[in-house]
Amino acid sequence: LVGSDSSAGDCFGHAVAMTRTDRGVVAVVGAPGRDVVVAATADKPVPVVVDDVGAAYVLRHGEDAWLEEGCLVPAHAGRGAAIGSTVAICGDVLVTAGIEGPAIVYRFDGTDWIEEAQLAFDVPVPTTGLAVSIDGDRIAIGAPTEFGGAVHLFAYGPRGWEGVGAISPVTTVVEPEFGRAVAIEGST
Repeated sequence: LVGSDSSAGDCFGHAVAMTRTDRGVVAVVGAPGRDVVVAATADKPVPVVVDDVGAAYVLRHGEDAWLEEGCLVPAHAGRGAAIGSTVAICGDVLVTAGIEGPAIVYRFDGTDWIEEAQLAFDVPVPTTGLAVSIDGDRIAIGAPTEFGGAVHLFAYGPRGWEGVGAISPVTTVVEPEFGRAVAIEGST
C-alpha cells in the first residue's frame, strides 16, 4: 500500500491501525514525514514547502483492492508536527497525533473524513501524544514527556469530546516511559 501522493521521505506506514466497518476493512496509515505545499497567495506569490507536517491516510479495502478515502492533514499543523506518528481507528472515528500539538479526531460522515476535534490538555510542561487508542466513544492519549508521564482520557458526549481524567504513576520516581504505549477498551 502507498498513499496516492506519498514519496520516499514521508515515512508512510510509520503507524498503522485497522478496523472493520459496514463498508469493509478500513486502515489508517501514518506518514509523519510528509511535506505540505502551501499554495501561492497575493501576499506570498511563491508556493512554500512546509517540512514534516505529516498526514494520516485512510484506505478502505474494496472488493479486490485498497482504495484511498482520504489524506488527512490538519490545517493548524506546522513544520515538524509529524502528524501520523501515532494513529488509532474504531469504526468511523479515528485519532492521530504527532510530536507536537493536539491529537486530532476525524469522523467519517458517509462521504468524507471530517476533522471533529483537537484534543489537548493543560500541563505545566510541553507534552505530546506519542500514543493514542480509541474504543467507541473513549480515547486515551499517552503523554510520556509530561513530568512523570501520564495518560489522558477523553469521552464523546452531548457536548462533543471532553477530557474526563488522567492516569499518572503512583510513585515519586520519574517514569520516563509511562504513557509511551496505551490501549483502551470500553471504560477501562
